[in-house]
Amino acid sequence: MLATFVKVLIPVIVISLRALLRGFGLRTRLAVLSLLLYATALGLGAPASAQSLPPNVGSKQLCQYEATPTACQPLPGQAQFGVVYSYEFLVDASLFSGNDPAFPITEDFTNFTPISPNPVVCTSDNWATTFTPNIQSAGPPMLLDLNVTGGQIYSCRLSGVFTGFGTNALNNVHHTGNPEPSDTSERLSTPLPANPNLDADFILEKTVITTPDIDISSGPATATFEITLTRNPNDTSPAVVLGPYFSVFDEMGLNLGSVPLSAVFQTGGFSCDFIPGSNATSTAQSNVCTPNIAPGNALNSPGGTGGLVEFEFPGTNPTIFLQPGDKVVIRFDVEIGLLPNTTCVLSDPVGAYNRAFLALADGTTALNDTDNSNNTTLDVALNATTGISFDPNACAQPTGGGGTGSGTPPPDLKLTKTVVNSQPTYAWNQPIRFLIKVENIDPTDSVYDLNLTDIFQNLAFTPNFDFTVSNVSIVSCGSGNCVLNSWFSGTGHMTSYSDNEVVLTASIPELPAGQSAEFALDITPNVPICDVSSSFPDKFIQNGVYTTFDYIDFTTNTRVGAFAATAVQVEMEPVPPCDIEVIKDILTPPAIEFGARTVYEVTYRNMGARTLTIGTVIDALRITVPNYANSMDVRYRYDCMDNGGVTGYSTTSSPGGVYLTGSVTYTSQPNQGLRLIDHPGPVVFAPGSMLRCGVELIVEEPDVNDPYCFSSVQDMPFIENTTFMD
Repeated sequence: MLATFVKVLIPVIVISLRALLRGFGLRTRLAVLSLLLYATALGLGAPASAQSLPPNVGSKQLCQYEATPTACQPLPGQAQFGVVYSYEFLVDASLFSGNDPAFPITEDFTNFTPISPNPVVCTSDNWATTFTPNIQSAGPPMLLDLNVTGGQIYSCRLSGVFTGFGTNALNNVHHTGNPEPSDTSERLSTPLPANPNLDADFILEKTVITTPDIDISSGPATATFEITLTRNPNDTSPAVVLGPYFSVFDEMGLNLGSVPLSAVFQTGGFSCDFIPGSNATSTAQSNVCTPNIAPGNALNSPGGTGGLVEFEFPGTNPTIFLQPGDKVVIRFDVEIGLLPNTTCVLSDPVGAYNRAFLALADGTTALNDTDNSNNTTLDVALNATTGISFDPNACAQPTGGGGTGSGTPPPDLKLTKTVVNSQPTYAWNQPIRFLIKVENIDPTDSVYDLNLTDIFQNLAFTPNFDFTVSNVSIVSCGSGNCVLNSWFSGTGHMTSYSDNEVVLTASIPELPAGQSAEFALDITPNVPICDVSSSFPDKFIQNGVYTTFDYIDFTTNTRVGAFAATAVQVEMEPVPPCDIEVIKDILTPPAIEFGARTVYEVTYRNMGARTLTIGTVIDALRITVPNYANSMDVRYRYDCMDNGGVTGYSTTSSPGGVYLTGSVTYTSQPNQGLRLIDHPGPVVFAPGSMLRCGVELIVEEPDVNDPYCFSSVQDMPFIENTTFMD
């Protein structure tokens, strides 16, 4: 009786214990089940034919990932994004008496991306050796075939990374064909962090793949840029998910004094590739981002920006996690050209610049780039190396910028401007001789109706001065038909930044192939009374020349217009500083509060004994860090009054004291900012005279969709207000 009772009871105990032992380690379960099987072998169990049960799938748990698996190590805390974890489950065939070479298993999961190429490994000897099951479908759900031998217990691990925020990652596993699991040991729910990690160190680099000097005189030219975004290999913070809240911006801009240009993004040359680092568990992917091109491509405002492109990362499959050493490489083409009715006259040798920057925000969390010092392209001082500079000689040859013909290309016309007896700096009150040379270096074709215009120009921070023009002459004329049409006579006045005068015009009806013409003129800059911008040591003036001309388009036998241009700058000797004074008094708390009034008073004063004519009397506002905000709306107004000795100024910004509106942006120079006070003409200050202006200012907070919607703790946002009297 007792023996019969034990034989019936033992199988029940085995089945029950198999369920109860699922929470124990593999070694414990094997030991207990082995004892029970040993008891059965002694005759205490049921006959073998009654013991065979199908393999049982379950005992689901989450483990730390190990390249060489050992016993499951539980997570030390909440699961993180970008970290590889392993789902472990058991296939218990200890009571299975047969063999199944393709035991089917279904593992379903959410918010989880398996690693590749071998996401699943299994063992039957407590990880002493491993093997890879046959994956019928990567899923989800993933369908596996496992070669099962009776009497064994198998442990399998599916490894991957979590995706999705503020939710739970679900995983269940069961014998394929059986109902969905109701046994809790076959199901697992893992809570995931509510927000992506945005606390990391990125290295942002920008290079020009094509030569930095491009020729736009014969029409638009294309420059190829490359942006490389790299996770610092030494960064220890969690991975950053490449997703919809992750954006890289790129924009074109003009340096102070540059002529207007156009910048057109070329979709045909675009690529965006993910390149994993040496220790990454992910694989390379292409086309991981798409360009979102902002409307408008005209770069009309020197110091301003335009041509904004946002590179958006809509999400990838499989999900990309930027681990230390990983990088994203974006390459694209920008077509640079002259806007209609402009010349290639160069006021600034740097011309246009190109800058890349990051914006990562998920609506509540913003990027903290823990080290901005390695973001080289965020530094405006690197514009010359990260953007495009225009070589004056290249800009003049070959010509045709603005030409309308599409058949025969224009002849090669070379226009140069040089200074005789060039020297580092030039003395005031001494003539400077400029030579203009135009050469038709085309081997066969003539050019016709050349009309040259020579322009003398003041540049930023050079004090106002008078000048005269003398000794205007034709040095040589190969065709013998050069004509001086006009030249400047009398005394000219440079009264503000970038003030200019036409000092010479000439014409050549025809310039045959291989011939040239040369003109000369002397310009004498008179010494300024004093220097109102003595804190800016370099004082430059500029002489530029451009010519329009025609050539024959032999495909249509018609004339086509084109042009060429160039310029040269010379540095003048320093001038003693002016005896002037600018005082600013802040009448409200100095810290700007968004939406609240800031009131201050500016006083301009001539403290000397001579009357001063001041061409620049302005008050400008700018953002001093490049990655604080793209723009902020500003409302402002001012009223001015003098003590009786100042003329030529505006008494108010608007009749009735109505607020004017504008936008404050990041600029590289203070004078490029939003001008709150900007008197239209020269303001004359008698000896001892004073002009006092009261300013009211309201700055609004950045728009919630501002692409610069983040702030690094190492870059305190400052709004700088600067007053100029020049």
